[in-house]
Amino acid sequence: MGKFSKGDHVSWSSEAWRVSGHEIESDQSDHISAHKEDALTKLRS
Repeated sequence: MGKFSKGDHVSWSSEAWRVSGHEIESDQSDHISAHKEDALTKLRS
């Protein structure tokens, strides 16, 4: 089982900055990304 659960608040590195979101959907847009677990950082809720 992975270290993330559905709905976790995470951040990841985009081309120019760090993006945060839930279940890798950006907080600032409706963009959905696909990343390996090691590319994500779990944020506190």
